[in-house]
Amino acid sequence: MTVLQEPMGVWGVRTASIDWCEANYEQTPWIAEFWNTLSNISMIIPPIFGIYNAITQDIERRYIVSHLFFLLVGIGSTMFHMTLQYSMQLLDELPMIYTTCIFIYCQALVKSGPGAHNPLLLVLLALYAFSFTVIYSVWSNPLIHENMYGLLIFILLFQSCKLLYDHYDPGSMKMFGVGTGMYAVAFFIWNIDNHYCKQLQDFRDASSPSVGALSQLHAWWHILAGYSTYLHILFSTHYRLLLLRRHPRYVICPIGINVVKAV
Repeated sequence: MTVLQEPMGVWGVRTASIDWCEANYEQTPWIAEFWNTLSNISMIIPPIFGIYNAITQDIERRYIVSHLFFLLVGIGSTMFHMTLQYSMQLLDELPMIYTTCIFIYCQALVKSGPGAHNPLLLVLLALYAFSFTVIYSVWSNPLIHENMYGLLIFILLFQSCKLLYDHYDPGSMKMFGVGTGMYAVAFFIWNIDNHYCKQLQDFRDASSPSVGALSQLHAWWHILAGYSTYLHILFSTHYRLLLLRRHPRYVICPIGINVVKAV
């Protein structure tokens, strides 16, 4: 990955092990990566709404926890891109693993009875998260995070496909398709941002500031991946309510995001 040499802002020398393809402190000395920071709003507003929706509709606590940890990812990512400090990088990357483990646990219990738990799976996921924390704290190679996170995403996708196969629901199929498609596009442009940084820099230098802002691909990764993650929580929640015979449906909320609402 290309490391950009930029003026030092109020947060001091970069200590993070990663520097993304956005010029540092270009917009303001208070924010290292302006667009990468601002785009985390897609991982802050949706989970806040999700927490409110889950509480007001008396949805099981583990889904409230899912939204809460997703919100923690958004806050951590905001602080990481704002400061480019290693401590804030951990606040971004560790919750990504923890949150996905929670998603897997929720998905595994979709077909269970009310109040059901799976202690063995809980322990295994906790051990996985703990192992990652120890390994990554000692050896902060980004590939460790990417591979261990990627394995969890694969498991989550497998669970979702299995659920759709066993209990097909047209609305959920569309939600899964849209969410997965958005995540795939996000992953694609994330790779472009990583591998073609020099070309993107040259394009921004030759373009107007507004066009250059649109080429901040890591920011688009945040927007698309954040929204698709929120859709996954809705997908899992909907199936849970469906199998509990609470007659859920997908609706459009005031902020324009599809939500699950028991009726």
